[in-house]
Amino acid sequence: MTRLREWLAAQAAIQQIFYVTGEADFVLVMTAPDPQSYDAFMARMIAENPNIRRFTTHVALNVVKQGLAIPIPLEPAD
Repeated sequence: MTRLREWLAAQAAIQQIFYVTGEADFVLVMTAPDPQSYDAFMARMIAENPNIRRFTTHVALNVVKQGLAIPIPLEPAD
């Protein structure tokens, strides 16, 4: 697991990595200029990390909401 985390963190195409619970162990947010580049990246990831058994791809079609703000109240709640 440590080796995979280090490998993922070293990849320029990966922007964010989340270690999660549920069906997957990681959620990656990455960029690729085209489908061929994405396929090549995934083939390399599988080849260089034999403990990866499967992956699922989700492609964003549109941004509905984007932000990183954390709503913190200025006054304590009553």
